[in-house]
Amino acid sequence: MRPALGALLLLLALCARASAQAPSEALTPPRLLESPPPVYPAHREAEGEHPTIVLVITLDGKGEVTEVEVEHGFDEDFDRAAVEAVQRWKFEPAKRGDRPVASRIHVAVHFELPHFDLHGPRGMDEMPDMPDPVEVHLDPTLYTARTTREAERLRSEERGPSDVVLEEPTLRRAPAPDAGSLLLRAPGVFVARTEGDAVAQGISLRGFDADHGQDVELTLQGLPINQPSHVHGQGYADLNFIIPEAVWRVRVIEGVYDPRQGDFAVAGSADFELGVSHRGIRFQSSAGSFRTFRQLAIVAPEGEATGTFAAADFQRTSGFGQNRAGQSGRVLGQWEITSGPRTSRVLASFHAGRAELAGVVRLDDVDAGRVGFYDVYPYATTQAQSAETMRGQVAFFHDVRLEGGANASVAVSLLYQRFGIYQNFTGFVERSIENPDWTGRGDLIDQRQEALGLFFQGRYRSPKLEPFAWLTGFAEIGVMGRVDRLDQDQTLVEAPSMRIWDRRIDASITGVDVGVYADLDLQLGERVKVKGGVRADLLSYDVTNRLGHRLPYGRPPDYLEGSHTTALGVAAGPRIAAEIRAHDRLRFLAAYGEGFRSPDATTLGEGERAPYTKV
Repeated sequence: MRPALGALLLLLALCARASAQAPSEALTPPRLLESPPPVYPAHREAEGEHPTIVLVITLDGKGEVTEVEVEHGFDEDFDRAAVEAVQRWKFEPAKRGDRPVASRIHVAVHFELPHFDLHGPRGMDEMPDMPDPVEVHLDPTLYTARTTREAERLRSEERGPSDVVLEEPTLRRAPAPDAGSLLLRAPGVFVARTEGDAVAQGISLRGFDADHGQDVELTLQGLPINQPSHVHGQGYADLNFIIPEAVWRVRVIEGVYDPRQGDFAVAGSADFELGVSHRGIRFQSSAGSFRTFRQLAIVAPEGEATGTFAAADFQRTSGFGQNRAGQSGRVLGQWEITSGPRTSRVLASFHAGRAELAGVVRLDDVDAGRVGFYDVYPYATTQAQSAETMRGQVAFFHDVRLEGGANASVAVSLLYQRFGIYQNFTGFVERSIENPDWTGRGDLIDQRQEALGLFFQGRYRSPKLEPFAWLTGFAEIGVMGRVDRLDQDQTLVEAPSMRIWDRRIDASITGVDVGVYADLDLQLGERVKVKGGVRADLLSYDVTNRLGHRLPYGRPPDYLEGSHTTALGVAAGPRIAAEIRAHDRLRFLAAYGEGFRSPDATTLGEGERAPYTKV
């Protein structure tokens, strides 16, 4: 692992040097040039309505309107008229320095009757002669524009009835001590820190107990966070490396309806997107109960994109009882450069943490007064419980926007992780497998894992397809590849010397995951949308178990022999979502999908067709 870790640090240094040499260019929002007024729906004039429609429009690098979304509408007639109006508007594009860039802006379209009387309604015989209507151009100063870090989503969203997007205003409504707390803003999600600050959060999604991530796919801008074949739990996903103030968007899909969702997407998935909208320097100290302290620093240079920032924090606490103290530190930075239709990002993160663990106490011991509810048993094997984690990652993203709504993107990431934990849940009941005569030394289990992973992802979205007048849409294909090299150990140790007195796991695992998906985003007429496709993943494992399989108690130690196994399996299934807009205020949605969870590689036999958990 040491040469690989050295390569990782060298790559981080090169990325930091490149970031330091990046030029800083001022960002200029787009400017409205022409704004022909909207056409008032003729059959609605008798109602006397004068609504204001708020739209979000997407401009390309030429200042042309490529997409219009209704953010705050009135009804179908007025919304359609507002959209048709802004499609005729002309803009000068946003610029970064002297280069035009794509952008998104908010505009308000106001409707007034073609003829109106300031003195109120009258009969037709009392109406004075009115001059012909005069075309009035809306004042450009009534509109505000804000350039964001991408003009439009590279992929279509709204997959099924429970595709929840949490934008920055929602994420900032209440303080969040960690990134896991941001998920609490989504309906049906519960997150808790059950094992201290150095251990992954426990997650529950709509009744699915995902434990540390086994049934929820967690990603950072598309990069996987879940760890396959983890010694502490399959799908282990530690969110503690993400600084919550650097997250500006979270998307939660409750269900498996998007072909891009991959391994561990059984109950659903969540993706974190990084960005800091408030530019400048922020330095913040906070303190709370149980001697909790946190120091936060964020640098977001003025004139740079939302995705360009550097953030760091340090926190410590004594905890709410015995053996609950912990401390951790995080550094998270991203540099984003946009050149015409191309956007590149370099991401780097480091995290380290350590926490003491209290373990469990028996309720009858608490009721009898032998131990306090917030205390720890007075034994070395229980008081030595703790956890530690380290993580370093570098990633590169590149997006390019093409003509006709087409786009493509690639991402590559290199990740190093180390995890260790001491826990005792059973007291003094364990017996050595290597020597059955050894017992009574305490059941302090030591789990260790070191992992190095390489991830690649690429996708292409076609230009807009129009095979029929009533059928339009986009087609997309995507591929991903992941290679993980894992070294893991699980032993029983004797406190306080921490000497090993029994070995349970001593294994090396190489895992490969290759996935491919096809996706369609179709519009049938004005009222029906269908999105979905199929996904298939091939997983291959090579496992070296230096202790062999677990043997029953009493088996002589001569039978403890190592083993080498290989296994391969395929998981495939459909994902589809449909929407029927029966009325402007009434939609019917339906979705179906099949998600999967990969197996723990250490449980596979030689040549076994790797089983999956599919839902």
